[in-house]
Amino acid sequence: MDHTRYYVIPGGLILGLGIGLMVGNPGAGMLIGLGLGFLISPLFVLFEKKNNRKKQLENRLERLEKKIENDDHSSSA
Repeated sequence: MDHTRYYVIPGGLILGLGIGLMVGNPGAGMLIGLGLGFLISPLFVLFEKKNNRKKQLENRLERLEKKIENDDHSSSA
């Protein structure tokens, strides 16, 4: 399981704080960064699920190819 999505919310908070300090309003920057972190976090979950499905299909395909290969060897003997 990929845990990079857990860094999105605190990363957004820190990024928002930095931008807020540059423009002179750190509180608003923190809240905007925190909100963006919460909004972006579900996207990582969607990408993770998509990657898991792809890996499952690849594993299934490998097992089927091995089974076909074993069946070919056993039928030719």
